[in-house]
This record gives sequence, C-alpha cells and structure tokens, in this order.
Amino acid sequence: EVLITPMPATNGITDPDDPRIAERHAVLDRLDAGELTLKAAAAEMAVSETWARHLRDERRRGGTDPARLRKQMLDRLASDEGKALYARRKITVEPVFGNIKANLGFRRFSRRTIPAALSEWRLICSVHNLLKLRRMRLATI
Repeated sequence: EVLITPMPATNGITDPDDPRIAERHAVLDRLDAGELTLKAAAAEMAVSETWARHLRDERRRGGTDPARLRKQMLDRLASDEGKALYARRKITVEPVFGNIKANLGFRRFSRRTIPAALSEWRLICSVHNLLKLRRMRLATI
C-alpha cells in the first residue's frame, strides 16, 4: 500500500472528473481575463499564491492539471510493475539520503546560491561515497 498525502495543488482531488477541477479552471479563466488578482484567485481555489501562479503558468503552457497527473501516477503505482519499482526505492536511493541526514548530520545547506549549494551537495555526496569505499575496503581486509 502506497501512502498518499494531499498535494496543495490538488487539494486531495484524485478523480480527474471531479467538479472542483472545472471550478478551478473557471477561476483561472477569470484570472487570465484580468477579472481577478492572483491573491483573489488563490483564495477562491483554496491554494497559496505560489500554487495559484504555478497552476496559471502550467495552464498557459498547455500543461495538465495536477489532479489529472496525480491520477495517472496513482494508477501507475497501483500496477504490479509500479509496486515493484516503488519497492526498489528502499534499496536504491532512500538509504543514501537517510545516511546523509542521520549519520553525516547534513540537514541544510550552508551556502545560499544554487552553484554554491550544488558544490556543497557534491562534497557531501563525495564524503558519502568515500565512506562507503572505506567500509568496503575494511570489510575485505
């Protein structure tokens, strides 16, 4: 069973035919027409201004509504292949982040710009890999 948490952009809508999606599109139409401010549209859709901006921009680009994408994701995860792929996360990626957070104590970046944070992340990943190599080498001795 996959644990599903509500996404702010979908407000827990998982049915692509939910009438709330049509209501959201009506609000976005009014926003595009200039009848509403972004703040008012966000309040009507019960999302943050950031999510309202994201929904507006995605719609302008011709993107799919997050609720429809969520439904596709849930359907994919419900299949046998999806369950197997999701289960592989336990042994491939998530232990790395767990080790970095719990054992190395890295929980936030010290630098502010993206290039600086990227170099810091690369350093942390290098430390993780070097420690892994050290453990493997000690095990073979």
